[in-house]
Amino acid sequence: MIVSSTYTEGPPQVDGRRYVSELHTDDRGQTYTHEWLGDQDAAMVLADRAAVLSAQISAQRAAEAVVLGTALPLTKYQFRQLFTFSERVAVDSMEANLEQHPGLTVEQRASIRTGLKDFNAAQDVVRPFLPYDLQMLDLFVSLGILTPERKAQIVSAGNG
Repeated sequence: MIVSSTYTEGPPQVDGRRYVSELHTDDRGQTYTHEWLGDQDAAMVLADRAAVLSAQISAQRAAEAVVLGTALPLTKYQFRQLFTFSERVAVDSMEANLEQHPGLTVEQRASIRTGLKDFNAAQDVVRPFLPYDLQMLDLFVSLGILTPERKAQIVSAGNG
């Protein structure tokens, strides 16, 4: 990343030290300056600083790449707004009547209870959606709350 490094030295001080001004340029044209007073070999300090700067720039760019590839989570409200009003009503009705719902097995009821508790405990909905979120959407499809097309639209809108 550092492609050019130069330095200038000031006159020696009474104690033999001198002021050194460094100028480093990275591969994007950004410059970095450092000034110091010392009696070290300026060329060696310059080379070492260029190596450290290159490592720091590389780490920063790697972190930026991770951030740029990350979708911010949705609030739970934003997630619910991916559903139409009638879909939200159907989900809320299913939740309210969960224990008496005739189309659910005992295992499905337990899974839905846990999923709803997890949703209520969560602060946000992670994107891309986690496998468990996708399984809940699949369950909504199997119960007729969502169509497969609406599930695909919700996933696309939520992960987009």
